[in-house]
Amino acid sequence: MKQTLLILVSTLVLSSCRTFLTIPNYVSSKELASLTIGSTKNQVKTNLGNTNPFDILAGWSQGCEVHHYKYKQTQKELFPSEEDLESGLTNGRKLYPNEDANAYLVYKNGKLSSLLTDIGKGELEELLKDVTKITDVCGEKNLRGCMDPESLNYNEDAIIADGNCEYCPCDFVKNPDYNKNRPVSSCNTKCIAVKKPVENTVEKKKPCSNCDIIDRLSNGKSGVNVNLNLSGDN
Repeated sequence: MKQTLLILVSTLVLSSCRTFLTIPNYVSSKELASLTIGSTKNQVKTNLGNTNPFDILAGWSQGCEVHHYKYKQTQKELFPSEEDLESGLTNGRKLYPNEDANAYLVYKNGKLSSLLTDIGKGELEELLKDVTKITDVCGEKNLRGCMDPESLNYNEDAIIADGNCEYCPCDFVKNPDYNKNRPVSSCNTKCIAVKKPVENTVEKKKPCSNCDIIDRLSNGKSGVNVNLNLSGDN
């Protein structure tokens, strides 16, 4: 009896000296990876071990809501001899580093719309650009275009002609100074008028011929001056 009482007292003393930590409820990266876009809030919570969000951010328009979770990235402790062996892929003791990682679950109209992590937030813009590029290539968006260099909408990257080339109207040519990054205006047009050589409109006087003189006399439009030499010299 005394021995049991001594053990109980020792346990109480040790418990009173123990330091307790206050930490958030964590989810694992494996649980986050198991989530499916389009799941309801209840389905997501079940997949995350019924763990409540660390925080719920303010909602936006169109029924948007963001749930903030804390999670730990998994590591493992392994014997150095197994590092390069196949057994090293599965053996070892799981460890969770002290660094907290953040995950943001975006809901739209009650359904999971997207999931972002700290790394994902910083790289989201570039990721979306890459996804857009891949979608464009797969859909031949940037492969089709006008392949005529003389056209207004020539696409040097096109490898499939789409038959939609645009050209300047008659008596107009492409404006070499056109800036496609500026709006089209009277100062920035795609086409400019062709400069034609200026014709000399001054009528050259032709020397009168005998026919011209007779024609004018017959029409009474001209007279003839006759100079007679009456000086008596023969």
